[in-house]
Amino acid sequence: MLKTIGAVLIISAGIINGIKSANKLKNRVKGLRSIMLSVGRMRAELVSRLSSVTDILKSLSERAPMPAKKLYERAYSGLKQSEGESFYSIWRAAVDDSDELMLNSDEKTVLYEVGACLGKYDVKSQDELLNGIILRFSGLEGEAEDELKSELRLQAGLSVISCIFVVIILL
Repeated sequence: MLKTIGAVLIISAGIINGIKSANKLKNRVKGLRSIMLSVGRMRAELVSRLSSVTDILKSLSERAPMPAKKLYERAYSGLKQSEGESFYSIWRAAVDDSDELMLNSDEKTVLYEVGACLGKYDVKSQDELLNGIILRFSGLEGEAEDELKSELRLQAGLSVISCIFVVIILL
């Protein structure tokens, strides 16, 4: 009886571990999707309304989907509090502090480009750059979804096999 309870607990722990890993990967895809959508909103505000960088960040800090909303809140707050600091350095710090987006270095590099061009060039150039960033994040999101699918199968399989292995040893 005690061995059976122990076996059930071990299998349950393995299943919970697999679910946590899956949720982490799903949150990564969600973060990339939220960035892609919010950069699309940024582009629309820039092109259609000719909004200033401050107005765009304020709007996105209020309306962007989570978890990207936190990025824009940090950038907007940094911009309001800055004393002569460049927008690029404020944006880069906001991107670097956005751990909830779970970005890898390549994805951060793509986002750094927003800070490098936003407010510096004419509307057409900024529109082209933001459109390119949206397309790149679309590709990155696709890669993350493929990674999610393969990792889910791998995590589920490893969790079940390792739990069964431990249960066999205990019994």
